[in-house]
Formats: sequence, structure tokens, C-alpha cells
Amino acid sequence: AAGVGSKTLALTINAQSASLIAGWDFQTATTGGTAISTNAGGGAALVYNANFGFGTIFLNGSNGSSLWSSATPNPQVTGFAGSTSNAAAGFSTVTSSPACLAIANSTANSNKIVFQFNMAGKKDLVVSYATRGTSTGFDTHRWDYSTNASNWVTFDTVMGRTDTSFSTIILSNVTGLNDIASAFIRLTVSGATTNSGNNRLDNIQLNAASSSTAVPQISVTGTLGSVSTTYGTASTNPTSFQLSGTNLAAGITVLAPNGYEVSTNGTDYLSSITVGAAGTLSSTQVSVRLASTTVPGTYTGNVVCSSLAAASVNVATASSTVAKETISVSGVSAVPKTYDGTTTANLTGAAGLVGLEAQDATSVALSAPLANFVGDLHPDGSGCGLLQSDAAQWIVG
Repeated sequence: AAGVGSKTLALTINAQSASLIAGWDFQTATTGGTAISTNAGGGAALVYNANFGFGTIFLNGSNGSSLWSSATPNPQVTGFAGSTSNAAAGFSTVTSSPACLAIANSTANSNKIVFQFNMAGKKDLVVSYATRGTSTGFDTHRWDYSTNASNWVTFDTVMGRTDTSFSTIILSNVTGLNDIASAFIRLTVSGATTNSGNNRLDNIQLNAASSSTAVPQISVTGTLGSVSTTYGTASTNPTSFQLSGTNLAAGITVLAPNGYEVSTNGTDYLSSITVGAAGTLSSTQVSVRLASTTVPGTYTGNVVCSSLAAASVNVATASSTVAKETISVSGVSAVPKTYDGTTTANLTGAAGLVGLEAQDATSVALSAPLANFVGDLHPDGSGCGLLQSDAAQWIVG
């Protein structure tokens, strides 16, 4: 942005990491910022809290600023019509006067405006603003930074600021304020030749990227216990572990091993869930159980916890079993007969299974039922059983 007549019509910042630290549209007061207003003589205030984010502009002689005058006639600080140039999301688009900070009068040559803000956890400050001037206004903007409001380092100089239409200025990147909790930048103006010469400042943005280099980390505590059950019934006493994370770039995906399912509320169980979001995840209980649809057998494996750019963490399950479910046969009976020297019996009715799970009702078949008379000629229907393909999951009782 340095150089005679330097202009940039759009602000371009690395959207992946940069964010607004402090912004001034000099109109929005709903977030605690100062809306500009002028007195009967045109004078305006000398301190402005940021309309977005956190920061303060000083023209009152503190923190290395000059003591500007708002007295009439010809105040050094006033308010004029503004611009939509360089307006960030949420900034006011109203431009009618007073809508921006205006500095005026050749008596203010070499006067200084100071901005104070917080750069803790931030790096690579980018300053941008919309400005216009008059032919007799301040033609030079010198920008300095400081970590203590006493020792200043010049980082950019913008010249030729007598244009009478707004343009956007983007200053050179500042690295000297990285991670400074109480940071300062200072604008010194010069070159005005009359008491009516002025510059307007609007839609000031201070943007910076995160300076955090911490690696995302997943942490777990606790040991999982056995959760054995019977086919058709989810584990009645789930086991659990505690999950947490720091510096996360995304939520933590929790993937259950085969046969198991997981939940964070003890009600909604799935084979895979996402816990938390980017940032920090406080300790959260994750419950683990065998699903009701898991077929009989022995199960073990790892619950895998993973997140973007973080090392995955495994939580071992304890060996657990799913037992066969007991079902019964109904709907068929032997027809009484007169003894004829044989034990052969005839059956009546249609055999059906009682106790099947709903998901299995249409997929389980019986073998052809057989019956014989035994002992005192009471019928025995024990020849009715499951087909070989289904016998692995149920016991006919």
C-alpha cells in the first residue's frame, strides 16, 4: 500500500486463517462500539471503541496519541459522509453524514492517532481502511507499531492521499506484534495546507491469523468391561470411557468395532458417531455396547477415535459374547388315533415360531415337522426344528 497514489479496490486476506480482531464502521453501536456524532460546531469525540471485535482508537493524548481538538471553529476531529469501500461483513452500509471519522485542519499536521488491540494468539497483522481527502488535506499517512506505546517502528507510509473519492488502502503485513496482548499502531498525518483541508477514515479493519502451532490431541481415560448379551437384546449394562480433545481442527469420530455400537447420551447408539467440533472438547462419556442385531459369537476389537490432523487413539473392548436366543414352536399338534401297532402320528395345524425378533420373522424356516406316539401313546412333536442355516442363532426350547 505504500507509495504515491497507492490504491487497492478489494481487501484480500488468507480466509483460511485470518480473522477480524477489531473493526470500526463508526456507526454500529449494538456490539458496544462508538457511533460517531458531532456537536453543533461539528466537533466529534476523541475516543472510539471498536464497533466489531475489541480495540480502541485514541485521539485524546493517551497511549502516544496527540490531543486533538474538537473545538469550533474548524475542529480537528469531525464526522462526514462515509463509504461502503472496505466494509466487512456486518458493517453498516449507510453513508450519510456523519458516517466516518474525519480529521482536518493544517494545525493538526504531525498529529497522531493510536489504535490499541489484542494480538495474543495472533500473528501477521493486516491493516486496511477506506479513505479520501481534499486537495488541501493531509497527503501523507505514516504508520508505526509498538509493543508498549513508547517505542515505535515505522512499517508503512502512504502518500498522495488528496484524492476526493474513497479508495481502500491495505498496509504492509506487520509481524512485530505477533502474540502481543496489548498491541499498538499509530497513524501520523501531515501535508495539510488549510484549516478546511481534511481526510476521511472509514471501515477500518485489523485482521490477523492464528499463531497457534499446537498439534490437535485426542485423550481417553477408562477401561472397557465385558458387555455379553443374548441375540436380539442389546447389552443391558453398557460399558464406557471418557473422551476429550484439545486444539482440534474438527470433531472426533468414534468408530465401533464389528458387532458394537457407541453413544454419548446412552440412548442413541450407532456404529459411528462424531463428538464435539473444532477447538476443545471437554471430558465426554462414550458408552459402548453390543448391538441387538449382532449374531451369536465372541467379539472383541478397538473403538477407534480419530480427528483431522490428530493421532488416532484406540480403546480396547473386553472379550464379550452373544448367546443364542431361545424360541419355541407352536400351532401344530398330533391327531389322536386308535392303536394299530405302530407309533406313527398324523399332525394338524401349521407350525410357527414364537419369540423371533421382528427383523428375523420372515427369514427363518422350520424343517418338516415329524411326530411319533411314545410311552402311553401321548404324541411327541420333537421332530420339528430349525433348518441348518438358522440353527446358529437360535435354540428351539
